[in-house]
This record gives sequence, C-alpha cells and structure tokens, in this order.
Amino acid sequence: MCAWGVPFALDTRPIRRQNSNMSKPLEKELETFHRELPQLLANPENHGKAVLIRGETVEGIYLTQHDAITAGYERFGLVQFLAKKILEQEEHYYFSRNLTPCH
Repeated sequence: MCAWGVPFALDTRPIRRQNSNMSKPLEKELETFHRELPQLLANPENHGKAVLIRGETVEGIYLTQHDAITAGYERFGLVQFLAKKILEQEEHYYFSRNLTPCH
C-alpha cells in the first residue's frame, strides 16, 4: 500500500509502441540539434544562448531559452518544436518530491 491507501505495484516491463513506425517526440528536432551543435558552438557568441528548431531546420538563435520558446509559439502555434540551450556540456536538472514512501 502506498501513502494514499491504494495498492501499488511497479510495472517494470518495457513500454511497447502500438505502431513501430511512430517516431519519438522531438526525435527529428533532437537529431537536428546534435548535427548542428558543432557549427553552433563554433561561434563563441552562441554559447549559452538558445536555438529554436522545427523539424530539420534551425529557425533562429535567441538570447534565452524563454525567448526561443516564446518565438516558437508565436511562429508555429501548438505544434512540435525544440528550444534548447547551446552548451558544450548539457546541464542536468534533478527534481524530487516529498512523497511518503509506500510500504
């Protein structure tokens, strides 16, 4: 039982896609980011800024990630795009919650 009195079991089975032709979210944009990253890093002025990517196209470079996200929504609406910081090493963020452990 967990903290809310509900039976709890962890399902560790791998997630299976119903359609193997389905792509992962932002897969194309992430591939574009990794392909273009060396060129983006070649210009020192880009370090720490954010890039906006839609599909296989770099749409622009912005001062902050917030600016890139805002531009993405203004240009593309509610469709998939990527706004990511231009860094040599990716920043990792860790999140935690204060949950009562299940017993």
